[in-house]
Amino acid sequence: MEFDPIPIGSCSKENQIIYQQWFNYADSDGDGRITGSDATKFFAMSNLSRQDLKQVWAIADSKRQGYLGFAEFIIAMQLISLAQSGQPITQDLLSSGVELKNLKPPTMDGLDVLMAKKRHKEKEVDSNGNLFPLLLNMGICIPLVSIFLFRLENPVSVVSNNAGSSPLQPSPSSSSWFSSKSTKKVSLSSVTSIIDGLKKLYIQKLRPLEATYRFNDFVSPLLTNSDFEAKPMVMLLGQYSTGAHIGPEPTTDRFVVVMSGPDERSIPGNTVAVQADMPFSGLTSFGTAFLSKFECSQMPHPLLDHITFVDSPGVLSGEKQRTQRAYDFTGVTSWFAAKCDLILLLFDPHKLDISDEFKRVISSLRGHDDKIRVVLNKADQVDTQQLMRVYGALMWSLGKVLNTPEVMRVYIGSFNDKPINDAVSGPIGKELFEKEQEDLLSDLKDIPKKACDRRINEFVKRARAAKIHAYIISHLKKEMPAMMGKAKAQQKLIDNLAAAFGKVQREFHLPPGDFPDVEHFRETLSGYNFDKFEKLKPKMIQAVDDMLVKCKMEVKRIKHYSSCHQILLVGEGDFSFALSLATAFGSASNIVATSLDSKESLVRKYSRASRNLDELKNLGCTLVHEVDGHIMNHHPLLENKLFDRIVFNFPHAGFYGKESQLLQIMLHQEVVRGFLKSARKMLKEYGEVHVTHKTASPFSYWGIVKLAKEAKLSLVEEVPFGIFDYPVPFFFFFFFAIAAMFVHMVLSRHVSKTISRSSTLLSASLRSQHLSTFSDHFQSLLSQSQSEVSPSSVTSIIDGLKKLYIQKLKPLEVTYRFNDFVFPLLVRAHIGPEPTTDRFVAIMSGPDERTIPGNTVAVQADMPFSGLTSFGTAFLSKFECAQMPHPLLDQITLVDSPGVLSGEKQRTQRSYDFTGVTSWFAAKCDLILLLFDPHKLDISDEFKRVISSLRGHDDKVRVVLNKADQVDTQQLMRVYGALMWSLGKVLNTPEVTRVYIGSFIDKPVNDAAGGPIGRELFEKEQDDLLSDLKDIPKMACDRRINEFVKRARAAKIHACIISHLKNEMPVLMGKAKAQERLIDNLASEFVKVQREFHLPPGDFPDIEHFREILSGFNIDNFERLKPKMIQAVDDMLAYDIPNLLKNFKNTYD
Repeated sequence: MEFDPIPIGSCSKENQIIYQQWFNYADSDGDGRITGSDATKFFAMSNLSRQDLKQVWAIADSKRQGYLGFAEFIIAMQLISLAQSGQPITQDLLSSGVELKNLKPPTMDGLDVLMAKKRHKEKEVDSNGNLFPLLLNMGICIPLVSIFLFRLENPVSVVSNNAGSSPLQPSPSSSSWFSSKSTKKVSLSSVTSIIDGLKKLYIQKLRPLEATYRFNDFVSPLLTNSDFEAKPMVMLLGQYSTGAHIGPEPTTDRFVVVMSGPDERSIPGNTVAVQADMPFSGLTSFGTAFLSKFECSQMPHPLLDHITFVDSPGVLSGEKQRTQRAYDFTGVTSWFAAKCDLILLLFDPHKLDISDEFKRVISSLRGHDDKIRVVLNKADQVDTQQLMRVYGALMWSLGKVLNTPEVMRVYIGSFNDKPINDAVSGPIGKELFEKEQEDLLSDLKDIPKKACDRRINEFVKRARAAKIHAYIISHLKKEMPAMMGKAKAQQKLIDNLAAAFGKVQREFHLPPGDFPDVEHFRETLSGYNFDKFEKLKPKMIQAVDDMLVKCKMEVKRIKHYSSCHQILLVGEGDFSFALSLATAFGSASNIVATSLDSKESLVRKYSRASRNLDELKNLGCTLVHEVDGHIMNHHPLLENKLFDRIVFNFPHAGFYGKESQLLQIMLHQEVVRGFLKSARKMLKEYGEVHVTHKTASPFSYWGIVKLAKEAKLSLVEEVPFGIFDYPVPFFFFFFFAIAAMFVHMVLSRHVSKTISRSSTLLSASLRSQHLSTFSDHFQSLLSQSQSEVSPSSVTSIIDGLKKLYIQKLKPLEVTYRFNDFVFPLLVRAHIGPEPTTDRFVAIMSGPDERTIPGNTVAVQADMPFSGLTSFGTAFLSKFECAQMPHPLLDQITLVDSPGVLSGEKQRTQRSYDFTGVTSWFAAKCDLILLLFDPHKLDISDEFKRVISSLRGHDDKVRVVLNKADQVDTQQLMRVYGALMWSLGKVLNTPEVTRVYIGSFIDKPVNDAAGGPIGRELFEKEQDDLLSDLKDIPKMACDRRINEFVKRARAAKIHACIISHLKNEMPVLMGKAKAQERLIDNLASEFVKVQREFHLPPGDFPDIEHFREILSGFNIDNFERLKPKMIQAVDDMLAYDIPNLLKNFKNTYD
C-alpha cells in the first residue's frame, strides 16, 4: 500500500502567508475552522460555478466533517486556482503531477477591499468593540493590548480530520490513499464537529437513561471520551494458522490491539485498560484473567495513522476445546465487535470446519452483520478445481452458521507479503486473487472515509437499544407486587421473559428484531433485585426521542474559544477570565484553570477569588494551584493531557526594576520562553497558544513572536483585545489589571466602582438594543408563519399540499393514530457503486460516490426515510443510501431491493419485516419494476407476499423480463407465456400488466441467440421503458397530488373505524371482553362503518394487518369522532385542492 500525502510544503512560503491571511478572514468566528456558510461566501469570490465549488468542497473536506481546517483550505485554494486556469476539477487533480509549489493563488474578486475594511475596523477605536475610549475619556492612558495566536510549525499533512484524531482539529497525517471523493453537508449553525455533537448529546440525553436503567450492566459499558475519539478499528477472527496474526512478534495466545506509535513497543493489558486516551476501559469488566491475555502493540506505520487493528487469538477446535479459557472469550469478541468498523472472519483451504467455539463466536456477532467480511486465505495452495470445491464447502458451512438468507461476501486470495504461488493456482488463479485483493483493500480504504457515518450509525443503534432496555426494565419493575410474594413474582417474570418481551413490544409498538437475546438477558437478570429497578421516566424517553428526531446540538462560542475546545488557562489571578468563559459556555467542564499562587494566597490577594473559585467549581471547572508555567507539562494532574487552546493572559515576572530596564525585560522573556516551550508539548495538532500582551514600548521589546519561534511555534495572527467580547465577570479583572498592573496607576475604590458600573451598563445597553431588534424581527417572522394558507401565499403546488397537510390532515392523523396503523407521519423532507444483494439501497444524486448507513439516513431531516425507523435496527443495518453524481439521479431516486427469496432459502427467516418494508417503499415510489429473467420465472411464497403488499399501487407496477437475449425467439415466446400465466394468478387484476422484454444491462445485445428480430424487439422495448422513466419527473407533481388525496381518504376512513370501535366499548364493566370481541369480529365492524358513513369497501385497510396492530392498543383510550376534523378534510378535498390546482395549472411547464 502506497501513501501519497499532499504536504503543506507543496505550497510555497509566500502563498502560505497569503492563504493564512485569507483563512483568518474567512473564519468569521475565529475557531480555526471554516464552516459551510463561511466557505460559501468566500469561495463565491472566485466566480466559479456553484457545481464547481461543490466539487471543490467535496475534495477538500474528504472526511465529511463539515468544515475546513487550514490544511484543507489550502487544498481548496489550489483546486480553485487550477479550475480558473481551465482544468477540470477531479479527485486526482492535485496528485496528477501538477507543480503546486509555483501555483499562483486564485483570483478572488473584491477580497482585497474587504480585508482592508476589516483591518481598518479592527484598528479603529469605538465603543462597540473596545474599552479604551471609555477609559481615555476618564483621563486614563492605556497602552494597546493584543492577543498573539501561535500554532505548531509545519503540520505533517493537508488532510481533514478522521474519527480517530482530535474531535476538534484535523488529524496530523493522512494520504491520498485515504482521500475521499465524498462530502457531507452538515447543518453547522451550532456545531462544527459531528463527533463533538454526538459526545454532548450522549452526556446530556442518552447517558442519564443508560445509567438509570443499568444499560451498562446488561448490554454495553458507558461510553467515554476515548470511545468517540478512537480511530476506526478492524478485528480479525479465525481459527489457528488461518493467517489472522499481525504484529511485530507472534501473538497467538492473546488479543492484541495494533496501534500507531512513535516506535515499536508493547503495553500490557492492565495498563492499556486504565489509559484515558485509549478506548479500552470497558474491558476491565472481563477481569485480570483476560487483561493478562491482552496487550497493545504500537509501531510507526502510515496505515496505523488511520486504522487500528485487533488481532484475536486463534479460535479453538477439536481436542483443544475441552480446555476452558480463563475468561469469557465470546463476551470479549462481542465487546470488540460493537466497537469495530469491520470484522474479518478468516479461513484457509485446510481449515474449513467451524468448531463449537467458533460457532459461538459467530453467533455473538449478531447485530453486526453489516460489518462482517469473510476471507478465504492461502488460496494459492490449491489448484483451480480444488479451489472451487473448497469455496463450495466453505459456503455450505457458513450457510448453516450465519442464519441470514443473504449470501455473505467472501474474499479469496493469498493475503501475505509473499508472491502468489503460480505453480499451483495458475494464471487464472493469480488474476482472480489480485482482483479479490483489490476489493478487500478497497473495503479497508473506505473505513476512514466512512468513520463519521459509522459513528452516527452506531450511536443511533445504541440509543434505540437503550430505549428498549429502559422499557423492559421499567416493565419488570411495574409487574412486581407492592407487598408480599416478591421473590416468587420475580422468578415467574424471569421464567416467562419471552412473554414479557412480547408485552413490552406490543405496548410500546417496538420492532421485535431490536429486542436483546432472551437467554443472555435472563442470565444477567437473575443477579438483580427487580424491586430496586426504576419506574419508567417518560421525560428521559422523550429526551432520547427528541435527540433522534432533531439530532441538533448547540455548541457555544466566545471569540477564539468554543465549548468544544479543551482549554488550559495559565497564570490566572482572581480567575475572572476563567469565569468569563464558563459563563459564556454555561459550563466549565472543558476548562482547566491554573494559578502560580496557592489557593490560600489567592484568597488573601484578591477579594473576588473565593467567590469566583466556588462558581467555577459548581460549573465543573478543573482548578489546579501552584502550577509553574515552565514545567506545567510535568505536573501530575496535567501530564499526558493535550489541549486545543492554551492561554496566558499578561505574563509578568514581577517587579524587579523599571519595565524599560534590560534586566526586567530579560526576566519577562524568560517567563514567556519557559511557558511557550512547555505549552508546545501540551498542544494538540492544529491547537493554538494565546498570549495576551501589550504592544507599546517597552513591552514590545519582549519579542513575543521571536520567543515563540524558538519554541517552534509560528504566529497565526495578532488581533486586538476587545473587552466586550467577554461577559461581565471578566470586566472586573481586566479593569483591575489595566489600572494596577499595566498603567501603574492606583485608582481609588470609588473610581474603580464607577468604571465597573459604567462599563456594565454600557454593555447591557448595547445588548438590549441588539436583542430588541432581533426580537422584533423574529416576532414578525413568527406572525407570518402562523398565517392561514391562501393561494396567493403559496408559491408551488407542493408547498400548498404541505401547508394543507399541516393545517387540516395531520391533526386528524395524530388524533386517531393513523401513523401507528398505516403510514408514518409525513416529513419535509442492484445498481450502485458496489453490488448490494443483501440490502435495500436508496440511490440518490450527490456530488461524489459515497455510502451512508441506514441508521444515519433515517435520522437525516433532508431525506424522506425517517418512517423506516419503525422497522427497527435489524432492518436499518440492511439499508443504506448510495450517492453518486449522475444526470438521471438529478431527476429520479432509485431504490434497489435485495433479491426476493425462493426455494430452500425461504426457511431462513429475515430479521425484519421484508414485506412491510417493501409496502412502505411502494407507497413512496412513483414506479415499481418487478424483474424476472428467463431462467427464474417461478414466483416464490415470499415474492407472492411482496406482490400482494403492492395492493393499491397497481397503477405503478411494471414488469421487466430481463436477460431475454439469452434465449432464442421460440424459447422467448414460451418464456413470455409462462411469465404471463404465473403473473395472472398473483396479480388479481382484470387488466393485463405491461411487460418490458429486453436485455437491460451495459453490454451489447447477444445477437447469436435472439437474432436480428430479437435485437429489434429489445431496442423498441428499451425505448418504451426509458420513455416511462423519463415521464416520471414530468408526472411527479400529479403523482404527489394523487398520493396525497389517497392518504387523506385513508386517514378519514381510519378515523371512522377508530371512533366506531370506541363507541362500541361499554362504559363501565367488561371492557376487556368487549375489546376481544371487537378484534375477533373486525370484518363485521368494518361493514358497519362502511354502511354508516357510506364509504367505498375497496378503500378499507387489510383486516389481518389492522387486527394485529389493534391488539397492542387499549380501545378505551381511543378518541370519539370529531365531526369538525372530518369536515376540514372533506373541505380540503372538495375545495382547497381544486382551488390550489386552478391557481397553478401551468406549474407543470
